[in-house]
Amino acid sequence: MSRLICIRRGEDNTVNSNEEDLIVHLPHPRTGQASYFGISPSSPHLLFLQQVDLESSRSWFINTTVQKDGSLYLMIPFDPLFVLLPILESLRNTSAESAGRYLTLDDILHSDEYPHLQRLTVIHDLAQRLKSICDCTEPSPNVVFFRLNDGKVLAWLNGKMNKLQARYEQYKALEALRAADKELDEQQKNETRLRMLVRIISDCIPISWSTQLADAHGLKDAPTYVYFDNVVKRPLANSNAKETADSSAKKQKLTPGQKALAKASKQGMKSISSFFKKP
Repeated sequence: MSRLICIRRGEDNTVNSNEEDLIVHLPHPRTGQASYFGISPSSPHLLFLQQVDLESSRSWFINTTVQKDGSLYLMIPFDPLFVLLPILESLRNTSAESAGRYLTLDDILHSDEYPHLQRLTVIHDLAQRLKSICDCTEPSPNVVFFRLNDGKVLAWLNGKMNKLQARYEQYKALEALRAADKELDEQQKNETRLRMLVRIISDCIPISWSTQLADAHGLKDAPTYVYFDNVVKRPLANSNAKETADSSAKKQKLTPGQKALAKASKQGMKSISSFFKKP
């Protein structure tokens, strides 16, 4: 049975993939593709499983068995509103005459394609969180209807950016970018940092909202002073992993012995396969 090897903060580091109450498939808010998420059983909250890039193929030894897939996942706390944002937008059904329809939490989480969405109900403050990005109406006690509000969404995203900006100097992944800041004037530095914050948030939201967020900060036509791909390495798609490993193998340097052998005269030498042919 295949397993997922995960690392998460302050908890047991090995998680079985068959624990349906923990590992779930949900649509990634950026791509819409099925992705691994986790729901922490203690103080329920959502976790995103980020696959760590591997430089070469590897396996795991688990007790007395060998697992061929040597992937490693990091379990990162993830705001469930990121997952629900594109769902709320698709279900809103806005028109020229209407701002859209209101939905109950059960309506929002119902999906034939992603039945695990229902498991988000264990997050106790989910309904309260939805009020951060939705208009709400309560026709009767314990019955709440939600409708996405664009203004609230932008305010919520800006709040996320403000939190990132407050801890900007603490992120090790951005050390290279901070070093490059020294070559920029104050205006360029502020704009570069703002672009990076928008890009970080954009990894968790649909492209349409990424564009709106950039436009709200006047970044649509602003010049880019730093090429961000040199700063933050994005994870490779699984389909490219083998191709990348093969490419890396081809670029490996030869040892001195291999170089000497390559330069040596091969006249009169037989290939190794000739020794295994039938006479």
